[in-house]
Amino acid sequence: MRARLVALPVPEPVANERRRKARANRDARLNPCRARLFLMGWSIFLTNVSRDVWSAQSLAKVYRLRWRIEMIFKAWKSHLGLRQFNARSASLLRLSVMTKLLFCEAVYRFCQAMELLGDGQRQVSLLRLARIIGQCACLFATPILQLTPDQWLEHHLTHHLFYEQRKDHKNYFQLVAELNPALG
Repeated sequence: MRARLVALPVPEPVANERRRKARANRDARLNPCRARLFLMGWSIFLTNVSRDVWSAQSLAKVYRLRWRIEMIFKAWKSHLGLRQFNARSASLLRLSVMTKLLFCEAVYRFCQAMELLGDGQRQVSLLRLARIIGQCACLFATPILQLTPDQWLEHHLTHHLFYEQRKDHKNYFQLVAELNPALG
């Protein structure tokens, strides 16, 4: 595959900020050498898009759009619980993955719809929207389960608030009681 290397100088304040952050890194293994510090004055791209399609400046502008993809994945993982799956069985895992992905897609579409309905003066932050919806996810479950929010909360407090009685694992209070039988 043919590839194209594009190097564009960055403004001096940007290069100096990159260098400052690199020097401030506490990991001695990452202590930047002189050549690395020099390269921090450049934005370097490797692409298979020819210069007939994108100039170097266009490539740099389009490259910045990739951060939207990064933000989508961050919203999914950090705020919409994409890392948390029910893996008790293969079918539950499959169901968990599919419902999480559907939820992520719904949030993304909701963000797009809100953007289109907006006045154009303020843009919707996908990360902030995902955080708000993730915090309110229980409210979305209540109509599906035909419960009021109060009933949902009561159920979760009653059934999921306390430690389980397990023989293979001791909770904090059981461990403390073992240390001092007088406390138990």
